[in-house]
Amino acid sequence: MKTQPLVSIVIPVFNGEQYLNTCLNTILAQTYTNYEVIIINDNSSDKTEEIIKNKCFQNILYIKNLANLGTAESRNIGIRQSRGDLIAFLDADDKWYPSFLEIQVGILMSNPDIDAACSLFDIMDSDDRIIYRNAHHQNKNPLSIKEYKLSDIWDKLFISPSTVVAKRQSIFDAGLFSSGYTEDVNFWLKFSVHHKIVETQCILAAYRKHETQKTANGHKIMLGRTDAYLKAVQEYPEIKEIIGEPKFRNKIHNLSKSAADHYFIDKNEWGKARHYLLIAIKHEPTDYDSFLKIIWCFIPYPGKKIIKGVRNIINGQFGSSKK
Repeated sequence: MKTQPLVSIVIPVFNGEQYLNTCLNTILAQTYTNYEVIIINDNSSDKTEEIIKNKCFQNILYIKNLANLGTAESRNIGIRQSRGDLIAFLDADDKWYPSFLEIQVGILMSNPDIDAACSLFDIMDSDDRIIYRNAHHQNKNPLSIKEYKLSDIWDKLFISPSTVVAKRQSIFDAGLFSSGYTEDVNFWLKFSVHHKIVETQCILAAYRKHETQKTANGHKIMLGRTDAYLKAVQEYPEIKEIIGEPKFRNKIHNLSKSAADHYFIDKNEWGKARHYLLIAIKHEPTDYDSFLKIIWCFIPYPGKKIIKGVRNIINGQFGSSKK
């Protein structure tokens, strides 16, 4: 690979007029300049296209989807159209600091065994104010790295897509992004099975937290995360052996039960709740609470109403006796 390889920057965007200009300006401010910009407009209805066309990139590919395909497929379109040996991901509401590409490319060029490098990141609000910064790491040597193994990602995903530069071939080997509400979780689990990921121990990007993003919907994120883990295990059965039986069963049990408890039961979608509760019990047969919840799912609505009424009466009596 060349010492100054071409980096393909893949940016999916949907109705991103509020933050897109700031995002693109941080690319123009990069100290590493051998890049191409690939922007995939996912059928936006705002001024996204106007903002893109007003930017002066020397090497840009602009793609507009004829229908809204979602973040995962838009990102995959950009990956397939890329020409660089390396691919960098950037979400349209996030931003990079000026040395982002220089440091991440340097890490990959200095360590041929590494397939992807992510970094620490700030969290900012809708007005670009930093609301969280990992002060413990921000002054560390930028060439200091920490490896993330599959077991680390299984426990907790630390990777923000906008902090990643990865080898193009490794991304294809991992199978690209699957559609879903948390498509990045599924991808990095798959990627880490056979590829080496490291985290640069300095803050190189900023992730934006705002009300209109997908991650603001906590219940859907939880459900999406559950499905992402289950799908990754279906695609790579060896994950179970790598992780180890206890850790594997505990994670799938907790995710599945949470999806049933905090999403489908709350929405009175009893069939789907039973589905995830059965997965939870399969991985933790002594979970009697999930058995009781499955029984509750089978009780018709009039029965549920009667039981709730009796429970409220009993609670009221006990409550009044304590006063």
